[in-house]
Amino acid sequence: MRAPAARPDPPGSGRTARGPGPADPRHGPLAHPFVQRSGCPAADVIPMTGERPKWICREWLQEVTAAVAEDPPDLVVTAQVPIPRLWIEDAVVPSAQVTEPMAAGMVRAWDGLGVGGSGLATIRPTPRFDVDVPECVAEQPRQVDRCGRTAAQALAAVSAPVDRALTGAPQVLAVDLGDRLCPGGWCPAVDDGVLVWTDTNHLSRTRSLELAAPLGEALSAALTDRR
Repeated sequence: MRAPAARPDPPGSGRTARGPGPADPRHGPLAHPFVQRSGCPAADVIPMTGERPKWICREWLQEVTAAVAEDPPDLVVTAQVPIPRLWIEDAVVPSAQVTEPMAAGMVRAWDGLGVGGSGLATIRPTPRFDVDVPECVAEQPRQVDRCGRTAAQALAAVSAPVDRALTGAPQVLAVDLGDRLCPGGWCPAVDDGVLVWTDTNHLSRTRSLELAAPLGEALSAALTDRR
């Protein structure tokens, strides 16, 4: 989630704030700080961490929303995958029932982040696999296709809340890199000799760098449309 630079938290608090900064010549107009907090989605919800509600996530979102409103950027970009379980009305909502509340929480977050007039975009979720991809490839290096999955399989668990949220937020641009990750509806484990994934859902450094240009083009187009 893009926002002005965040103040540091005490050691062990879990917040990280990173980014090349606006003066970095390598990234041009898209080079802005971004903030994240591990385990906290860009949604107005309270996720579970183990057996405890993670209350700090709502407070963190409020802080970021206030910072964005105070110094609105041209474009706010969010990215996340759905949280498996949520805490709602003093009860745990299981993963099979989070689509609606997660989608509603995303819409509330986007509404708040856009109050200052910033454009809004969200990066659609990347695939998630039911196997550790590098381990699978190592176990059967001559049959790496067995480690890939169809797009329908790999996106089924992560796309529904985002898709639902976008239907209620027409002001949000959806940035979709799915065709590059799953060409022809197939999400390979290895593409042209390059390992695509480092575990069940994180992209390898090589593939991430390959996606930097198309992602930059999509966000640049979003900025151009606002001008």
